[in-house]
Amino acid sequence: MNQEEHIYDDQTIAKAKEATQNFIKNNFEGVETIEVEEPYRSPMGAMKSKGKVNQEFKFTITINENYSVDGISVEKGFPKIKEECQEKACD
Repeated sequence: MNQEEHIYDDQTIAKAKEATQNFIKNNFEGVETIEVEEPYRSPMGAMKSKGKVNQEFKFTITINENYSVDGISVEKGFPKIKEECQEKACD
């Protein structure tokens, strides 16, 4: 964990957090709250952010340079993906 680098400016941080929140709201059922930590650069160079949904279920999300979501990993119990978003992510 100590290899995570927090190097982004305020505008990048705000856009990354907004992209993360929108992705989760648009693609998962039963989302009441979303907490997003400041994005960091992973050892492989990708922008990532961690957070929690509904104050309980953790996630890690990878964000592209254009603020689209490249992928998300979630822990057991995380809200289910919406049926219409299973084949292709919903905007």
